[in-house]
Amino acid sequence: MVDKILCFHLYVYDDINYLNNLAYKFHIECLKHYSHVFNKACFNISVENVENEEIIKQVKKDLIDCNFNNIEIITTINDAYCEVNTFKYFVLDRLETLNSLVFFGHTKGLMNVIDGINYPENILHWIYTMYYFNLEDFIVNDMIKRLIFSYSGIKNTFYGTLRTFVDNFKKSFYPGTFYWINPMKLYEDIKNRKIIIPKICNRNFCEELPYVYENEANAYNGLACYLNKEVSDIYLYNDNDWNFISTHLNGGENEYYNYLYNKLREKI
Repeated sequence: MVDKILCFHLYVYDDINYLNNLAYKFHIECLKHYSHVFNKACFNISVENVENEEIIKQVKKDLIDCNFNNIEIITTINDAYCEVNTFKYFVLDRLETLNSLVFFGHTKGLMNVIDGINYPENILHWIYTMYYFNLEDFIVNDMIKRLIFSYSGIKNTFYGTLRTFVDNFKKSFYPGTFYWINPMKLYEDIKNRKIIIPKICNRNFCEELPYVYENEANAYNGLACYLNKEVSDIYLYNDNDWNFISTHLNGGENEYYNYLYNKLREKI
C-alpha cells in the first residue's frame, strides 16, 4: 500500500459572507467526498484577518467534518506568495524525509465565482474536474502506476489533469494547479542534478514547478496524466462545454462524471 498525503492551501479572505462563497462550499463537498483517498491531510488556513476568529473556527470545523483519517491544520497570515507558502512548508521543507505520494491543491476559484467577470458554473466544473480526474479510484490506480512504477519505461514525477503544453510542446503544466507529486523522485532528481528547483520568486511557483522537466526531445518527460489527454486548445476561463471536456479526458464516457457533479452541486 502506498501512503498518500493531501497538502492543501485554504485561503480565507476578509468578508462576513466568506462561508457562503460557492467555490468554498464546493471545495468542502469535494474534500469530504474524496477524504478516503488519503492517509493524512495537511491544511494551511491562510487568512487575511487573524481576528476573524468565528470564520476560522468554522473553517476548521468544516475540514474536521470531512472525516480525514489524520489531519494537520495550521493557520497563517496570507501574503503575496499565497499557496506557495503552503507547498514550501508541507512539501519542499520536508522533501528529504517525505515517503508518501502528495496531492497538492488549493481553493481555486474563490474570487472567480464572485468577480462578475468569469462564469461561476464554468469555474465550479473546472474545480470539480481537478478533483475527479485526480482522485477517483481508477485515476488513483493509474497515478500510482505512473509515479511509482516504470510505466512503459517512463518514470514520472508529476501527475495531474487538464494538462496544457506550451512553447511548442517543450514543457507543460496543470491549469488550476492540482496535481500529484512523487516527492521521493523529485528529491532524487535534485540530488542527482537532473533538475534544479528554481528559487521562489512569485506566486506562480507551484503552477510552473513541472517546467523543471522541460525537454525538447520528449514532451512527456516527468509529467503524466490519465490516457495522456491534454487540453492545450481550450481556454478554461471561458463558458466551456464540460460534457465535451470530460468525455475527452475520460476517453469517451462521462456519465458518472455528470452524475457526481450534479450530486455534489446540489449540496451547496
